[in-house]
Amino acid sequence: MTGTEINALLEARLVDLAGRKPPTSIGEQQARARAEREWLSRALGLPPNPASSPFDGEIVGAIERDGYRIEKTVFYSRPGFLVTAHLYLPSGPGPFELILRPHGEWPEKMANPAVQAFAVSFALAGYAVMVVESPGFRPEVDPDGERAIQGNRDDPWLTMGVSPVSLYAWDLMRALDLLKLRTEIDSSKVGISGEDSGAAAAVVAFALDQRINCLACACFGASRKILSRRGLVIPGAAVLGDVSDLLALRSPSPVLLMAGRHDPASPVEAVSRTADKLRQIHKVHGQESAVRFAAFESGRDYNRRMRETARAFFCHHLRGEPSCEYRAETRPITDGSENRYRAETLEPADERLAVLPPERRLSRTMSELFEPPSGQAPYDPAARLVPWAKYGRLPTLAGPKLKIKDADWPLDAIDLRMSALLGVSVPEMIAQILHLSAPGGQAHWETSALGPSADIMTSLIGSVKTLVRSSSPEIPVSGVEADGPVSSMAALFFKGIRPDVEISVSHQWQSWGSLYRAGPPALVQPACAALGWPMRCEDRPVQAG
Repeated sequence: MTGTEINALLEARLVDLAGRKPPTSIGEQQARARAEREWLSRALGLPPNPASSPFDGEIVGAIERDGYRIEKTVFYSRPGFLVTAHLYLPSGPGPFELILRPHGEWPEKMANPAVQAFAVSFALAGYAVMVVESPGFRPEVDPDGERAIQGNRDDPWLTMGVSPVSLYAWDLMRALDLLKLRTEIDSSKVGISGEDSGAAAAVVAFALDQRINCLACACFGASRKILSRRGLVIPGAAVLGDVSDLLALRSPSPVLLMAGRHDPASPVEAVSRTADKLRQIHKVHGQESAVRFAAFESGRDYNRRMRETARAFFCHHLRGEPSCEYRAETRPITDGSENRYRAETLEPADERLAVLPPERRLSRTMSELFEPPSGQAPYDPAARLVPWAKYGRLPTLAGPKLKIKDADWPLDAIDLRMSALLGVSVPEMIAQILHLSAPGGQAHWETSALGPSADIMTSLIGSVKTLVRSSSPEIPVSGVEADGPVSSMAALFFKGIRPDVEISVSHQWQSWGSLYRAGPPALVQPACAALGWPMRCEDRPVQAG
C-alpha cells in the first residue's frame, strides 16, 4: 500500500468517528461522560483524580504594577518536575474569581505580550489570573524558555503516555490545588482559557477536573468532520468522537469557542460546527444557551476583542452578571500579536519577568516521566480491531507464509499525527490490515470489524467472499517472517490477533518501557498508558532472527 492509501484510511477513520451521534438523554450523557473521563485520564497517563493533599509553592519575587501585582511562582506538579508561573493579583483584599491561563505556541511563552495582555486585562477587571508556562520547548518557537530543560514537545515518543498536552493539563490542575490555599482567591469560581496548544491543555483539564466551572477557547476546536488532518493532537482522543464530544465530557458546563476568520488551522466553519454539535448535547440538559461561538476578523491570535468577549462570558458565568456580547477594557492594553500597538505590557526581554535564573531551572525531563502501565486491562485485539475495509481498498494476500519487511511500507509518508490521534500505532494498523486481508482469519472478528454502520453493499461483498472461499478454499496463513523493527512489531500484534500463527522477527521487546525510544517514530504506540502489553508471556514461538 502507498502512503497516500494508508493516510486515506486514517483520515476516513477520523471523519467516521467524528460523526458519532450525540446522546439523547441526560442519563446516557452522564454515563458516557463518567466512563470516558476515566478512559481519557488513563490514556493520557494522568492520575485518576486531582491530588487532594495540599503542597507548598514558592513565591520567588513580585512585580508591582498599577492596580495589580505579578507574583513569580514555582512549584512541582510531579516529583522533580518544575513548573513556573505568573500569578496576576488585583489590588485589594479579594476574594477574587480565578482564571487559569495556559498559553499557546508563542515566542517568549508566558512573557509574550498577547499572553500578558489577557492577564493584565482580567486582573484590572478584578480576577486573579494564573499564567502557567508550558512544559518543554519547541525548537522553532521557544528554544530558551524557563522549562526548556524538560525536552522537545514535538518528540513523537511522548505520545506513548506523557504527552505535553497531558502534562500541561496536570500542571494546571496542580496549580488549582496550590491556589486553593490562598485566602484572597475564591477557588469555588474558576474559569480556564487558552489558545492553540494552550486551549488543548485547557480542554483536558476542564474535562477531568470538575472544580473548573467554565471554559473559553480561542483558535481551537475545529470539527474533524471538516478538518480531519489539522489541529492539535490529544493522543487517542479521536476514539471519543469529535472535539465536541470531548468538550461534552463536562456537559452542560458553559463553553465559549472563538475563531479568527483568517486562521487556517481553526477555520470559522469548522469551529462553528463543533459549537453546533455541543449545543445538541447540552440540549438534553436544557442548557444549549451555555454554548457560545464568536468569530473575529483576525488570524491565529488572542486579541483585544477576543479578550473582551471572554470577559463577558466569565462575568456572566462566574459572577452572575447579565449576559452580553463583550465587556470593554477600560485601559489601553496591548491589542494582540497582529497589532503593533503596545501598551501596559512589559517587554518580553524584561528580566523582571523571569521566574528563575538559568542556574535554578532544574527539572526532570518529560521523557523521564514515562512509566509503563501496570494493572491495566489486558490487550483485547478483537475490541481494538478497526474496520479498515470500510474506509478503502485493502491488499489481497495469500498463504501460507507471509514475508514482510520495513521496506515494504512507506513509513516516512504515513501521517503519524493522525495515527496518534486515533490511538493506533503504525505496526498495529499494519497487523490489522494483514489480518483483514489474509485468508484464515476468524470470520466473526472480520464481521465485527465492519461495525454496525456497514452498508448493504459491504454486507453483499462479505457474502460473496464467503461463497468464493467455500467453493475454492484459500490456504490460511500459518506463519509470518518479519524483517525490521516496525514489521517485527506488526508481526507481534498479528500474533495477538491470530495466536496459532508462528512468527519469526528480527526485533523483539518485552514491555512498553523496553519499546520506548527503541527505534523509528513509526513504532510509537500512542496512549499506551491505558493499554496493557499485548504480547503474552506464553507466546514463545516467537524467534528473534
